[in-house]
Amino acid sequence: MSFEWIGVIAALLAVGGLLWSIATWCANVNHDRKDFKAFMNKVSKQLEKISHDILSLNIRFEGKTIERKSPYELNELGKKVLEKFNGNKIAEQLSESLFDKARVLDTNYEIQELSFRFVHGKYEPEKQDLIEMQESAYNNDISMKDVKDVVAILLRDILLKKTGRIIPNN
Repeated sequence: MSFEWIGVIAALLAVGGLLWSIATWCANVNHDRKDFKAFMNKVSKQLEKISHDILSLNIRFEGKTIERKSPYELNELGKKVLEKFNGNKIAEQLSESLFDKARVLDTNYEIQELSFRFVHGKYEPEKQDLIEMQESAYNNDISMKDVKDVVAILLRDILLKKTGRIIPNN
């Protein structure tokens, strides 16, 4: 009988060791998942910053609808673009969702950056607005980026006005 108990004890120890190994492995996997989530959050923030930096460079060095002086303003083509769509209506609607962010910013520059980042990054035009913006781009031989630049300038001016700041060139 003593050999049978030794076998049972050995089997119980083997099962216990297996359960311990499984529990340790699960704990390591959960720890690795947490580390991976933290890593992905960090990468996501870095990609957002890189995207913002690239967008800022694009805005400053390209575009046909903005007068490249300080502060930016619409040129004649930018004003003509507005003939095919109601950019003022779009900018007014967008300003409602951005006002709380804009009012805590310290400088006009920050409001301008907020406007451009939002219009070029997060703004998704409604179907009819998109059609009108595309028509304007097509008829004026410009890109959608140039059309969105117009909206961003209008949005900036509305946010500056709503926050009680001086609107450029007015």
